[in-house]
Amino acid sequence: MGHEVIRRHGKRRSRRGMALVGLGGLLLFSQMLGYDFWSMAWPLFVIMPGAFLFLMVKEMGKRAAGLTIPASMITALGLLLLYQNTVNHWESWAYAWTLIFPTALGLGLTFYGDLARKPGTVKVGERMAQVGLGMFVVGAIFFEALLNISGMMTDLGILIPVLLVAAGFYFLRRKERPSAGQSPYRERPVYELDDSPWMTETPIHEPSDDRRPVRS
Repeated sequence: MGHEVIRRHGKRRSRRGMALVGLGGLLLFSQMLGYDFWSMAWPLFVIMPGAFLFLMVKEMGKRAAGLTIPASMITALGLLLLYQNTVNHWESWAYAWTLIFPTALGLGLTFYGDLARKPGTVKVGERMAQVGLGMFVVGAIFFEALLNISGMMTDLGILIPVLLVAAGFYFLRRKERPSAGQSPYRERPVYELDDSPWMTETPIHEPSDDRRPVRS
């Protein structure tokens, strides 16, 4: 037990050391090149708390399952800010907020349900994430392709039409899921043993409705 605790503390110290070395290296590199690192990297201060919460979940497991929800939303917010700050695409807030709510919230619920072993919560989270991604796609098409609020259509050219065609092919090739009362498996013959001395196997078929098989 004591060796395990010492090993965990050693891993934590090594991770902190690596993070400090990486941060210091970036600052030194930016100063040598005369690059304003902070003006571009400030969203990292939003991403790091989310990443820290994910590390806590990894270390504590099921006991910290509830932290996956704020961790997902904070990390998604930081990544979105990093993208917008890097490419100066702040107009995307008109529709990109859907990546935080309900998409990131749905992902957090999915992670929480998986750790806490709650299948119902997992399904709710997956549905929320799907709805959020759908809202994001619709919003991006409306604001960028139709209104062109950021002027990116003149730069992206054919990218958005290609994405629309790809999404259409995805939905066309997607297999239909069975309905709630329909089994996804085909009926297979079930073998029963006769009462005869030779113990021969007689195949019977399970009916698809509530009727019971009649044996002669």
